[in-house]
Amino acid sequence: LARFPTVDALAAAPLERELHAWQGFGYYARARNLHRAAVAVAAAGGRFPDTEAGLRELPGVGPYIAAAVA
Repeated sequence: LARFPTVDALAAAPLERELHAWQGFGYYARARNLHRAAVAVAAAGGRFPDTEAGLRELPGVGPYIAAAVA
């Protein structure tokens, strides 16, 4: 949260900076999906989807997470 306090901050950050923050954890595919999702949310005016269908459109969000968050 200190490095990327908002979705817009994460979306604007270079992917390499985010991947560096995840270094050593081994979750690089998740980090890439998180960055792609932040870019999508920022492009939608910062509005996070509020439906299960909308959540499933975000990169890296599958049916289980979409249902749990919705």
